[in-house]
Amino acid sequence: MTTVLPNKSPEPPLALSVPLSRFTSRVGGGSAFFAMSRLGNPRPLPSDRDFAAAGKVSMWVGDIASEDELLDYIEHGFGVDFGCVLLHRRELSVKPQAEPVRALLRGFSWCERFTEEIVGTAGPEATARCAVVSHGADYGLLGVTPKPNARLRFLGVASLK
Repeated sequence: MTTVLPNKSPEPPLALSVPLSRFTSRVGGGSAFFAMSRLGNPRPLPSDRDFAAAGKVSMWVGDIASEDELLDYIEHGFGVDFGCVLLHRRELSVKPQAEPVRALLRGFSWCERFTEEIVGTAGPEATARCAVVSHGADYGLLGVTPKPNARLRFLGVASLK
């Protein structure tokens, strides 16, 4: 028996054919990240809910070699490099060797609605081994400058068309 719950989100549901590990952490649903304020008190880093934007996707690419390594980075290093954490509505993909961004996006939820815009931003020759997409999010709203030596590169924000 299949149960369908009503979707109260302005976005369509994420693809059912994508491996579950592309959506969720295998480490208990996310880690808490904190940054020190000027007063020395820890404060939580903003999460993707703090830059939620209906009809938008934010995308990062890199050369991380395995799904386990990428999940570990998302859970423990991404917040340090990008000043936020991705806890909700994220998808990821890892390939054995670098592929064009267009090929890397095949199979992502709603990829046909944002691939051309992302490829236009990245350039048709851009390649990567891994990709992370945060659905319903506009990372640009945070106004954070990523660390220059981050393991992923922020490609940009695209609209779902």
